Amino acid sequence: MYNDKLLKVLLETTVKSKFFWWLLIFSFVCLIAIIPNAMAFDLSSPRSTIHSFVGSLNQYNYKQAGLCVRNANPKIIKQLVDLAKARKNDEVSKYIINKIDITIDDANNTATATVALSPDQSISHLQLVRQDDKWKIVPVEFHPANIRNPLSYIASLLASLQPIKINREHEDVAYCQTNLKQLSLTVSMFEQDNNNIYSFTNKTWIESLKPYMTAAQRPILICPDDKSPSQHSNGNKTSYSFNDNLTNCSGDSIKDPSKTVMLYEGTNTKLNFRHNGKANVAFADGYVKLISSQEAQSLRWTP
Repeated sequence: MYNDKLLKVLLETTVKSKFFWWLLIFSFVCLIAIIPNAMAFDLSSPRSTIHSFVGSLNQYNYKQAGLCVRNANPKIIKQLVDLAKARKNDEVSKYIINKIDITIDDANNTATATVALSPDQSISHLQLVRQDDKWKIVPVEFHPANIRNPLSYIASLLASLQPIKINREHEDVAYCQTNLKQLSLTVSMFEQDNNNIYSFTNKTWIESLKPYMTAAQRPILICPDDKSPSQHSNGNKTSYSFNDNLTNCSGDSIKDPSKTVMLYEGTNTKLNFRHNGKANVAFADGYVKLISSQEAQSLRWTP
């Protein structure tokens, strides 16, 4: 009897104390923060991998998103992590999964998925593969046309720019191509934020893209084979130019993006064939190619 009364008094005293309520609030907050994060990341099935991938993207956790992608490139992920710091308050890019349709091929340990997303009502088609009991997204070859297939496009960002196998003789050519590939990515990100419009000129393209480039990335403006890069606006030096014919043009309106020049080595629509008589060109579809002076004759400069 005495013990029951004592227990009752202790409980009443504890409930009335500020310490009790602060402890309760703190425990509740920790529960909210810890449990969802612990449960959210799961690669045990195609469906859970897709949810984990989208959840990581919405948190701008590209390092974690890379774990959902087969052969994700750590160097590219690090650059995207730096970029995320500047875009972390961009609520527009948050994805909501409305529907997932999945077909699993157990014999080949593969799966295909169609994912309906909001807020832009886009559809992503994904290929997944099972490795060591974990399902991972298979990146497609990088192609800005995949912007309309956003999850596949982002997976390609995390993995498609794998280090190019090169020898010393072709090292500068390969680095130059990598420069143009990464610049094409920044153009694509700019387009997404600007209604798919190339709303800059050759004089302003570098300044327009700078918010999408970290300081560490800006050396990509100069080809290592270029001993005297051109002086651009605002003191920028570069080996590349933007095709002014695309200014204020919609990416969707380009008739033949695979042959239409977007970025190139040279100035005033004249290529600089600095790589043993060849020059690198980034096309409007994001593909980068080393071309000869003869091949340059078939390039499209108008959309």
